[in-house]
Amino acid sequence: MPGISTTKLLVSRVPKVPGQVEGDYPGPMNDGPLVLDSLVLRSDPSLPSYVTRLIKPGLEEFTLIDKDVVCRFKIHMSERHSDTKYTYRAGAFSGVRSYIGEATGGSRVCSVFACTGNNIDTCGKRFPRFSSNTTAVFEELTITATVPTPKPNTDLSANSATYFPLSLDKTIKPLKPEYFNFNSVSFFDSLSIYTLKLVKSAPDLYSFAIWGREYTTDDEEISPPREHVEGADDSTTTTPAPEDDAPDSSFIHKSSLTLLVTSGSPSLRSGSPLEKY
Repeated sequence: MPGISTTKLLVSRVPKVPGQVEGDYPGPMNDGPLVLDSLVLRSDPSLPSYVTRLIKPGLEEFTLIDKDVVCRFKIHMSERHSDTKYTYRAGAFSGVRSYIGEATGGSRVCSVFACTGNNIDTCGKRFPRFSSNTTAVFEELTITATVPTPKPNTDLSANSATYFPLSLDKTIKPLKPEYFNFNSVSFFDSLSIYTLKLVKSAPDLYSFAIWGREYTTDDEEISPPREHVEGADDSTTTTPAPEDDAPDSSFIHKSSLTLLVTSGSPSLRSGSPLEKY
């Protein structure tokens, strides 16, 4: 990792036949979190545009909605005994974000992320100096995202959107595959439900998310920031669905909540689970 100031000569041995690696190979290179304080990290500039909710210790189940994205969360979180500790927010986002000011692109997200304080502008950041026991312990964490089913683009031989599981721990690396399951199911070629579930207790998480890249809204204006009300106890937070210029999105917004209730019925399911990552 580039958190350590060092210079090394790295020698790589390339196999003659792709995929047929013989002998030992280096990696992964792991630096402890204590040496990563000098590593410069960029925060997601779209976080102030999310619909968010502050996560409380204990067991919670709630839904966040942003236009055509419905995010269902089941979270069992406990805090550690420390004078300095991260807070966590759940977020939903459907809109356009900036990529380092060079371009804009669409995304749909259901996520849980750490913050250094209670306000949204403290999220997506680390404390200046690492110390132990500052992160919460997640005994249970399941995120269910209901989104429009990606449509094929025949000109590009690709879909209009794609979805991935994302995570980040205190070493600025993703969780190992054995820590989570990721799968999807489609309904009537209109809605898709993606589920990301933590299968092992994770004590050092910075973020855990279903992240979707929506290509049809690239180069549009970025989504404006929204007002974040602290301490709201509503179990469901929502923003309006698009109006007549996007009638499909309005249908998706209304039917997503129904499908969240009925998704356990095998008779309604089509498609197959994604490969576990």
